[in-house]
Amino acid sequence: MDERLIGDLVLRANDFINSANFQGFTSTPSGLEIAAEVIPIWELTNPRDLAYGMARVYRMFEYLGGDDPIVKGLTAQLGLAFADLRCDKLPLQDFIAVVFGLHAYVSQLPPGILLRNPSECAVNRERFLSRTKFPQQVFDDFLANRSLSLPS
Repeated sequence: MDERLIGDLVLRANDFINSANFQGFTSTPSGLEIAAEVIPIWELTNPRDLAYGMARVYRMFEYLGGDDPIVKGLTAQLGLAFADLRCDKLPLQDFIAVVFGLHAYVSQLPPGILLRNPSECAVNRERFLSRTKFPQQVFDDFLANRSLSLPS
């Protein structure tokens, strides 16, 4: 084994395990203790993945819109009204849902299709979400605010 890999692992461990709780501990840490230790730098050291990001965002929305008294107090101090958050005049959750749907669609396209024939990845606004219960008007509003039309 390459000794440099061991050194890299030790340096990485220093990034993750830095609190007094993990300096000379005498019992096996719980899963929750380990999670609390690595959460502060998780986003910095892991590759981005929209699916995981969407799950985390959705959980944050659940907390922001929930009944937890601490969260309610802090959002009130910030002047943050979760129900009023908008992006391009759409409720934030609707905006993110459309972006996620479009990302999922584009991700399944064969690589290089944009370079060969951009019209192959055009979205038919009437069929795109036809198999879902997502409101067509919300999708149309998103497109009106965010998309470019292809020349005929």
